Amino acid sequence: MPDLLYEKLKIADILILRNNQKVQENKWTSDYALQMWVVERIKSMRSLDLGEGEIAGFRQEFWHLSKVRKEYAQQCLEAGNYEAAIRTLKKSKELDADLPGLIAEYQRQLVSIYKEQGDLEKLKEKLWEQGPR
Repeated sequence: MPDLLYEKLKIADILILRNNQKVQENKWTSDYALQMWVVERIKSMRSLDLGEGEIAGFRQEFWHLSKVRKEYAQQCLEAGNYEAAIRTLKKSKELDADLPGLIAEYQRQLVSIYKEQGDLEKLKEKLWEQGPR
């Protein structure tokens, strides 16, 4: 199994490089493919139990991609690290400020976290930001 995962890493690296070059040429389909392959590579790295430092370094290289940040926020939530998830979602709101659909998704996640934590002040603040539905 590890051999297969290492092969998957090699393939992902090739496809990431190829799609990253196409993104530079302003091809949106390549941006989608790049995001998918970067997330897939991160998942493979975790499956291989590669060091968190190595994974974090790779993730940071592609931190500008929304799917990378969303996957990391989800991983933090699953691990019970709410503060890291909140920081990631807040930073994502800044980085994706021109994408209202993503901003709304980040808001919903923050509301859900604050609700789960019982943080009524932050919950009210986020609900106020969302406005009426």
